[in-house]
Amino acid sequence: MKVMTRMWPLAPGIAVLHGSARHATAGVIQGSAGALLIDPGLFPGELYTLREQAHQWGGVQQVVATHSHWDRLPGWASFPDAERL
Repeated sequence: MKVMTRMWPLAPGIAVLHGSARHATAGVIQGSAGALLIDPGLFPGELYTLREQAHQWGGVQQVVATHSHWDRLPGWASFPDAERL
């Protein structure tokens, strides 16, 4: 299964990844001290792309899941130093 790993800018400081696998969507928001990662997902390619975008904006400072499904929470382990919201 091919997983799309491109970030799409929505506005300055806001980007979204709409993965082709299971139609997962994740987001990154630039903050003053780093990035907030929303629904980090599951697949390595998606996690790599999210990490790279967040790195450009100061690194992942916080992670939040909009809901606790199997395709959302496993990605949190990839960001052990981030605050969980």
